[in-house]
Amino acid sequence: MTEQKLRIVNFFVVLLVLCLITFFFYKSRISYRYYYSIFLSGLYTTTSFFISIWYIKKAEKKNLDKVIGTIFTGMGIRLMVLILLIIISINFLDINENSFIFSILIFYIYYLTIEIIFVNLRA
Repeated sequence: MTEQKLRIVNFFVVLLVLCLITFFFYKSRISYRYYYSIFLSGLYTTTSFFISIWYIKKAEKKNLDKVIGTIFTGMGIRLMVLILLIIISINFLDINENSFIFSILIFYIYYLTIEIIFVNLRA
């Protein structure tokens, strides 16, 4: 699989998930709190994924010592931002905490898999 195909597949999987969640919301299968929780978790993890791709592309232009430092810096920044967003969302927004945390876990595992495939394609 090439990098371009990976981007296309990733785009359509995320689009399909968002369309399904929106469809269930409009058919009154899930409440607004569940919809908002899943939507926010998808938004947060997608943002984290794009930041990681940016750091990976930035790191590949450097020597090996700087690559490790750049990737770990990116991981640390992403972790802190994601934790901060989760804490703020749980404390201040009207969301279902269980569906929010569970959907973050699902999205995070999915994007981590795509990241690993992306790094292997770049190597």
